[in-house]
Formats: sequence, structure tokens, C-alpha cells
Amino acid sequence: MVRKILFIVCALFILFVGCKREHGAVEPNLPPWIEIKQPPANDSIVSDTTIGPYFALQTITWNAGDDDGYPVLYKYRYITHHLYRGDSLIQDWIETEECEALVAFESSDTLNLQKFEVMAKDNRGDWSTSAVRFYYTKKVERPETEIISPNEGDTLLFLSYTTERYHGVRLTFTGNDTLNEEGEIVGFSYRVDEGEWSSFRVDTSTYVRPTLFEPPFERIHTIEVKSKNNANVEDDTPAQVHVSLIVPSFGSSILLVDETKDGTGGPERPTDEDVDAFYRNILLGHTFDEWDYKTQGFPGRTRIGDYRLIIWHSDDTGYEFNNHAGIIGDYLMVGGNLWLSGWGILSTFSPDVNVEYSVGDFVYDYLQIKSSVLNTSNDFKGGIWGEGDSVLTDTTKLYRFHYMGLPSIRVIKGRTGWTKPLVSFISSSSDTAYQGKPCGVIYKGTTYSTVLLDFPLYYMKEDGAGRVCGQILEYFGE
Repeated sequence: MVRKILFIVCALFILFVGCKREHGAVEPNLPPWIEIKQPPANDSIVSDTTIGPYFALQTITWNAGDDDGYPVLYKYRYITHHLYRGDSLIQDWIETEECEALVAFESSDTLNLQKFEVMAKDNRGDWSTSAVRFYYTKKVERPETEIISPNEGDTLLFLSYTTERYHGVRLTFTGNDTLNEEGEIVGFSYRVDEGEWSSFRVDTSTYVRPTLFEPPFERIHTIEVKSKNNANVEDDTPAQVHVSLIVPSFGSSILLVDETKDGTGGPERPTDEDVDAFYRNILLGHTFDEWDYKTQGFPGRTRIGDYRLIIWHSDDTGYEFNNHAGIIGDYLMVGGNLWLSGWGILSTFSPDVNVEYSVGDFVYDYLQIKSSVLNTSNDFKGGIWGEGDSVLTDTTKLYRFHYMGLPSIRVIKGRTGWTKPLVSFISSSSDTAYQGKPCGVIYKGTTYSTVLLDFPLYYMKEDGAGRVCGQILEYFGE
């Protein structure tokens, strides 16, 4: 009986233990494993003199696995030992799902020993032990930055708000990382008046928003730009310029800028007094101030910002306007207006017979003209405008061999949809290639308006010139 009872007890024990193993046993988790792949061929772990240390920017890759699961996450960090200075820096752990990392090792000492370690986490939440590799890195020099524009001490026309065409102060810059053999610039950042630095961006030009300038605006402001290289090292001596801002008042009506040379008098050599008297007559009844470019130079941003309209004329074939086109462009962007006229004045931008203008050219950006062609014959008799009115050449002011009309007048071949014909070419010859083509155009925009006459008004008959002048000023609201 006793044997029977013992047999039953043993059988039940074996059955109980066996069932528990089958349904409730949990095998211990095996942690994942990880190893760092071999470094590039210039590994200098053994000696930093025979092969040379690494550049600070390196891609580190690793392999990982798990015998009873799979890796789901990795984390890495590095510790920098500055071998000359004798101190160390410990970086924070960074998590990633990738099996590689682009690491810019901190390398501010002449020679740096980097301890890189990486760990793997498996699908059960356990971490591996660290895989470790050592790298020597050489010192990373700081990049250098240069501001191209504006220039130191520039005075800039400024609005405290943006418009359709005005986006702020135009800032262009560049940088170099020539002190680092494998280095390159990867971004630029800027700030105004010691404010917050902008985020780094790869572009080498930007508009500094008006909101970054603190009032009062009409004072000296400091703009700084710094660069960063591919080893994540920033320029610690940012480039800077000091600029003065001028908020245009547009309180006065017209500034008449005369670029015509002072001649000896007679045909095609008018004196300064002759030209001044002519423009005073055709502008009779309008309020304007005169500025002689030949004796006074360029009027400057401060002065032009006082006027709603600039009339710039050059009644001979030498021009300086193109030297100041950038400033005039700034004036237009803040709401000024321009009337530009002269003897083939478009040739100041290019003397070629056939010219195509593109984005970045003053003629395209501000006059809204795409192309022009030069008429080399002396057959410009005048122009038609409005409802058939005309402005005709005054041949008494020309050399005798120009009796048929003026030479070197351009016609507008292509223009944007916002630019309209204003004055059309009248030919005195049988050549119809230029007949009826626009030699004067008007652009009326929401921010500014421009008029271009590619012929010299001084050599037109005064009555017709006065009428066309009155019509143009009406367009400008003056």
C-alpha cells in the first residue's frame, strides 16, 4: 500500500514539474552584440607620426546582431582627450536607428585622442556592452568669413516694413576653410546689433529683415556674419560692417540730375547753360531741384531719398549712370520713381547692337526690358506718343551730316507684360526695320514706376518735348 502511495506521489510530481516547464519556463535573454567596423586606411591608432591623424569629420560604421532577437536601437558617444592640454571632454549619448554616424569629433587641441563607443539595444530592451575604438584627430582650424556687401560705413535706404519689392537690407558674404585640408564651409549665420544669431544656412546672400533692426533706425547699426565648417567649427571672429540707415521722406517732388558734359557751344556741343535752359523751359510750371553730375558728383542716398521722382538725363553719348545703378535700384525698391533719358542711354549697360537682358541686370529688374537693338543709322526723326502727338528732332542742333536725324538710338525689342510702349520710333529713311518700334517705355508698378526714353530730349524741338514731358509727369502724379 505504501509503495502504491509513493508511486502515485512521484508520478504526480513528475507530471507537475513537466507541465510547468512546458508552459511557464522563461529562457534568460541573451544581450545583443556589436562591433565597430575597421576604420579607413589612414588609421593612426598606433602612431600619429607615421601615417598622420584623422580629420575630425569621420563616418563611423558598425555591425550588430542578437542570437535570440534583433537590435532595434543604437546609441553612441565619444570622449575627447586633449593630449597637449591634458584635459578631456565627455559628449552626451546620441540615439539612432542607423548602423552608422557622421561624427565631427571635437578637435581643438594640436593632437586629440578620441574614444568612440557604441551600444545596441535589442527587442527585449537589453543593451549590449560598449564597442570601443580609439582615433587620433588633428586640430581643426576655424574658418574665415568676409562680408561682400554692404561695405563698411555705407548709408542705406531703409523701410521699417517689407513690401512686394522691398525685403530688407541686402547682405552678401563668403567664407573659406583653407586652413583645413579636408575642410569646407557648410553654413553661414548672421545677426544685427548683437541680437540673436540666425540659423545656419548654405546661401551666401540674404535679406536682413527690417524687424531685426531696433529703433531708432537712423543711426549706425552693426551687422555680423560667421561661418561654420564641416567639422562643426565656427568662426569665432565674425566679419562685421557698420552701416547707417536712412528712412526716405519723399518730401520733395523732383530731382533733375544733369549728366550732360559742358560743351563748347554749337551743333552737338551744347554748353551746360544751354541744356539747363532747355529743361527749365520744358519743366515750366513744375517744382524741381537741379543737380549737375559733372560738377557735384552723385547726389547720394540721403539726398535722393528726399525726392519722389528722379529725372536723370544725359544728352550726349557718355554715361556714368551705370556706376550708380545699384543705389538707384535701392531707391526704387523703397518707393522712389525714375525717369531715365539720354542719347542711347541703354548703351551704358551694353554697347552691343543686339542685347538680351536677364535677371540681375538693372534694365531687366527695374525697367522691365528684356532686349533692345541699336539703330546705327542717323535717321531718328523723332517719336510718336499718345493719340498721335509727336516729338521731333531739332536738326538745327545737329551736325550737317546728321541732317536726317539722330544716330545710335535703341528700340525696345522685348519687354515684360507690365512695361508699355510710350514713344515709337519715326524713321526719316526708307528703312522700315525700326519704324514704329518703341524707343520709350513706361513701367507702372505697385512699389515704383519708371520711364525710359532712349533718345536725348535736348535735341528735340522744345514744344514737342514740353508736351511729352507734361504727359510723363502726369503719369508720375507730379
